[in-house]
Amino acid sequence: MIRAARRTAAIAALAALAAFGLLALSGPAAAQTLGPNAEAEKCLSCHGDQSLGTIDVSGVQKTLFVDATVYGTSLHGLLDCTSCHLGFKPRRHVAAESANWLETAKLTACGNCHADQFAMYSGSFHGHLALGQAGSNAPLCADCHVAHNALIGNHVIMSNVATLAGHVKVEDYAVIGGLAAVHQFCRIGTMSIIGGCSKVVQDVPPFMLVDGNPGQTRTVNKVWMKRNGVSE
Repeated sequence: MIRAARRTAAIAALAALAAFGLLALSGPAAAQTLGPNAEAEKCLSCHGDQSLGTIDVSGVQKTLFVDATVYGTSLHGLLDCTSCHLGFKPRRHVAAESANWLETAKLTACGNCHADQFAMYSGSFHGHLALGQAGSNAPLCADCHVAHNALIGNHVIMSNVATLAGHVKVEDYAVIGGLAAVHQFCRIGTMSIIGGCSKVVQDVPPFMLVDGNPGQTRTVNKVWMKRNGVSE
């Protein structure tokens, strides 16, 4: 009976792998087709210029150019730029607007839409440092967030400091262990699990357990499948 159950699970996993491969051959999931809204277009009339230059951010030169396509298809692409860059006007910016802009955009502005999450952050160790000690260099909200154009499915679990690069797709019921890092454009399959501290540089098939540096498929994620009602 046990052998039969294992055989059934293996067949299901192989079927999932085959389907996953067909999806991969057909190309990535369709991106959002929405572009920047009218207010964002005002900002992009200047920031859409690749020759605009750079700005110093904590000793690192960051470009002022914003790719309209990347912005329009991002998780925040439907918002005005000034939803995060509070106080800015669509014109040449004055010093008063630019003061503390980075902290505002990466910390305090987040609370306007994500009040519950901001309250949790405010009560955390990092929140106490960031909000209570000037110049603490503690991680802000945006420092621990997923990267641009990442798509997160339903019932996904991401443990502490699990990191996603740009354009990663995480499918439903996937689990990403603490301190794991996922390379850009990777797809994390349904009900898969990534072990803590893993370095993922390739797609993770559905229903599989991946672990290691670099991450390798180890076995079928049978326990998680059972907990989520997948029949043997």
